[in-house]
Amino acid sequence: MNFYVASLGYRVNSETPGRIFAKYGAGMSAEVITDKFSECSRDFEFVEISDEAVANKTIEKLNSSEYDGKEITVSIAGAKTECSNQRRDIGNTDYRGNSRRY
Repeated sequence: MNFYVASLGYRVNSETPGRIFAKYGAGMSAEVITDKFSECSRDFEFVEISDEAVANKTIEKLNSSEYDGKEITVSIAGAKTECSNQRRDIGNTDYRGNSRRY
């Protein structure tokens, strides 16, 4: 089961999930989301725990708990969606969607 963890702070690194979630279950994997330019944490991560019962218990225990002086949010992650990279022609239309090109 995958879940989303928010408000961890910007000092989070790849070792942080192990410290937070290790006591709740084995079979855990985590991905700290980082900014692609600065490589600093984006203040959230995704965690996967293989046992659904353990994952639900972990969410229940950690949601609204405090970590590093901040209240963290833990919830079930939504399904991963594909991002469309289609270029949209913004700025070349009027308010009705008609082209303003010559």
